[in-house]
Amino acid sequence: MEAVGYERLTGPQRVVFCGHLFDAEVCNGGLMQVFGNSSGAVAVDTLDALRGIRHPEAHAALDTAMRLVGPAAREPDQDRRLAAFAGRGRYDRLRAGFDPLERASYDTKGR
Repeated sequence: MEAVGYERLTGPQRVVFCGHLFDAEVCNGGLMQVFGNSSGAVAVDTLDALRGIRHPEAHAALDTAMRLVGPAAREPDQDRRLAAFAGRGRYDRLRAGFDPLERASYDTKGR
C-alpha cells in the first residue's frame, strides 16, 4: 500500500488492507481510533471488506458505530470526521455506545 497508494490497490488487496487496519486500530485504541486516524478515510471500504471476509461481528461493530457517529463517519476528511466527536457530552455518549461493540469484536479473536 505504501509503495503504490490506496487507490492503486486491487480489490482483494484493499480487502486485506482494510480488514487488517480495522483489526489493528480496534485492538490498539478501539473504534474511536478507527475514526480518529487515517483509517477512517476508508471506513466505507472497510465495512464492505468485513462483509466480504465474512466477519459479521466486526462488520456489525463498524456498521453500528458508523450509525452512531452519523454522516461524518463516511467522511474521508479527518477534520470533518473528528467534528462529530466535538463536545464532551457527545464524546462520552459515543464512547459508551462503542464499548459493547468493541467487546463483541474482541470476543471473536482466534476464530
